[in-house]
Amino acid sequence: MVSMKKYSGIVLVFILFLGISVSSCEDMLDTDPKSYVEEKDFFKHQEEVNAAVAGVYTQLIKLTGKYLLVTELKGDLMRTTVNAPRYLQEMNKHSVSKDNPLVAKQDYYDVIFSCNKVLENLDKVKENDKDIRPEELAGIAHEMILVRTWTYFTLARLYNSVVYTETAVEGFTGNEPLLPQEQMVEKLIETLEASMAKERTKDYAATFSGLPTKEFVVEEQLYADLLLWKGDYQQAADVYFKFLQFGDNTKVNEDHKLADWKAVLWGGEAVMEMNLYPFTHNLYEMTIKDYWLAPADSVLQAWSLQKHRAGDGTGDRFRGEGVSFSTDGEPKIFKYYDPEEDFGRYEIQYERGAGMHLKWAEALNRLGEHETALKLLNGGYESEDPEFKGNIGVRRRAGLKDVELDFSYLEEGKVPDAQDSMIQIENAIIDERALELAFEGGRWFDLMRVAKRRGDNAFLADRVASKFPEAERESIRLLLMDESKWYFLWK
Repeated sequence: MVSMKKYSGIVLVFILFLGISVSSCEDMLDTDPKSYVEEKDFFKHQEEVNAAVAGVYTQLIKLTGKYLLVTELKGDLMRTTVNAPRYLQEMNKHSVSKDNPLVAKQDYYDVIFSCNKVLENLDKVKENDKDIRPEELAGIAHEMILVRTWTYFTLARLYNSVVYTETAVEGFTGNEPLLPQEQMVEKLIETLEASMAKERTKDYAATFSGLPTKEFVVEEQLYADLLLWKGDYQQAADVYFKFLQFGDNTKVNEDHKLADWKAVLWGGEAVMEMNLYPFTHNLYEMTIKDYWLAPADSVLQAWSLQKHRAGDGTGDRFRGEGVSFSTDGEPKIFKYYDPEEDFGRYEIQYERGAGMHLKWAEALNRLGEHETALKLLNGGYESEDPEFKGNIGVRRRAGLKDVELDFSYLEEGKVPDAQDSMIQIENAIIDERALELAFEGGRWFDLMRVAKRRGDNAFLADRVASKFPEAERESIRLLLMDESKWYFLWK
């Protein structure tokens, strides 16, 4: 074990070694050769590999904080206040300027090039450090492919068409073609499946005290999400179930029913999380101290209208007021705030057990398994599998009444068909993801995924427009009815 002081120094050297900054499509690279460390001096031993991986995660922290703001502000649950600076107002209104710091794609390519640099140099480590095993190197390579895949997947959903490369920064020409989103998803699935098939250690950890952990990208979750986006619902459902089947904290059972609900939301069922301090303190300032960001009125109303399972009132007691938001004066987002410490939280969950259950239900619903999807959403699914027992459903766990299908909107005499059921259940699942996962990142992608699947831009446009004052809603709706306006400009 290397000392913390020595290890931190190695991480810094690795980041300098990368020396990268991406600027534009025509001039993708803006590098300073003086910032490089000689390549022959690096990647000789295990500790340098550990430092390199930690360096990648250090860069990922910079990226994931922006990811959270972008995917929530572009969605329907978070809004800006009059106090917010221009760059946040622009993101909220889907009208970003070229200099908006939240759309700087160089942050994504810094991570991608860093992963590629590690991958290109693993053979050198094998030659110089005889103590490191081949399957351990394969585990490191797989981890870098996971991080790179998540980064590309995020880029493709934000920009629609992006440049794909597996080279480090030195081998990048800037003339590589743009890959459309659908082709990118296919490419990422293919690359990830090839890496998953290799024999490797699964206990590799480049984790040292005080540095980022490797728990941000989870193989099964990322793979299933790619399949769900592609529309391969059967395989996506199988992967979600396999992961949830054996997870100790992901089953949505009595362990996290009503007691200490904040423990559930603050890491009790985390699948993907990242220590984002000091960015989390910035989130605390944005939402509490400076009050730049606030919950949309539409989600506040949705929480207030939820009916208790016991029939004793309304309101989402365990996920709404006091947990996701506070009404001490103006309504404020509470999920980034630790009231006991009067400070911003350190870790942010980007995926947790309930979220994966709802995506599993989404896939099953598309397969025609409507009854099972509703059970996962409502009161629980009793599987015959001995490894998946005790599920109580997302809404039952929150102490809320079941969602029931309502076909009263159909013309008199029309019998509801499977399509009617599927759409209504899908709407309920997406609505539940809002109540359960608000402000945790990724809401924009939920809306995109369903709108693209249905070929129904109004699904997204109507929901996002609902968070704006009445005088602005129609202009926002008309803007987002054009799918091209969902994406950032590449140039």
